[in-house]
Amino acid sequence: GTLLVHSTLPVFEARHTAVAFHPDSESLVVLLSTGVFYIFEVESRSLSDWSKEYSSQLPPLLGNTSSVLLGVTMDTANPNVLILWGHDVLVRIDLSQAVPTAPVVEAAKKRGKYQSGRDRHGPGNKKCISTGG
Repeated sequence: GTLLVHSTLPVFEARHTAVAFHPDSESLVVLLSTGVFYIFEVESRSLSDWSKEYSSQLPPLLGNTSSVLLGVTMDTANPNVLILWGHDVLVRIDLSQAVPTAPVVEAAKKRGKYQSGRDRHGPGNKKCISTGG
């Protein structure tokens, strides 16, 4: 067998911190050191429609956090849900819903769905953020 390059990723505005293939599609999720992530459609060699519309809106949604996203996994029960994490942040993104315009941390606090590690799970300062569900 011969190895061939299928495609290359676009040049992003920052370094990649993690990449992962989505198990239920031909998409590659790319996390950047700035807290932004993109979904790259491998077969069409382009950014997904979701990324074109929402990826540039994500840093303000994460609030005033200096967290770097270090990993991504997918919810096997719901293929539209991505779970991103860093040293002090856990973010749930529901790709079937529009990205809210208010900072997610503030919206989560108002709904009572923001859980700080210091408040709920012992020492630390973990932030749990969800964009849907």
